[in-house]
Amino acid sequence: ISSMRLCYFICLLSLALSVLAAGRCSSSYIDASSGSECVQPCDGSGALYLIEFDDLNISPYPLSQSGETELSLRFRSHDNINGFGVEFKLESSPFFFLNQNIFIEDFCAQYDLPSEQCNLPKQDTWTEISFPFTIPSGPLVFPGTYCGRATFFDLSGNLLSCLGFHFTITA
Repeated sequence: ISSMRLCYFICLLSLALSVLAAGRCSSSYIDASSGSECVQPCDGSGALYLIEFDDLNISPYPLSQSGETELSLRFRSHDNINGFGVEFKLESSPFFFLNQNIFIEDFCAQYDLPSEQCNLPKQDTWTEISFPFTIPSGPLVFPGTYCGRATFFDLSGNLLSCLGFHFTITA
């Protein structure tokens, strides 16, 4: 009987820790109810970064596993950028075991992208882009709220930009 109580205690402790861990996200202040508000520069305005992002919008929103979604945004670069890396931190999700940090040192090499897609010339004017994407379905993506940040670095490790996110995925 005591081993059964210990098992229950461990299960309850794990559940309590997962609830506490799920609530800790550096981007939890971001409005998760709007596709035009759910992704924001980490510093508020983005003005402190070499690459600035503005007018980010996800449509349709909330994100769904059953269809194609479009991300549109504006950006400008205050320096010539030749390649970049990204650190992706999923700090809060429907289940604690989904939370993880992923570091990709050279994004373009990792995904075999042509160099012209990975070089940003210095430009003071805003450039608008949009691209479609699909949320993968299956056992690794669960409906719910996800929160975290993506930090971008040049190939020497210098900070380029940071985006916080707090979005919802539906079934």
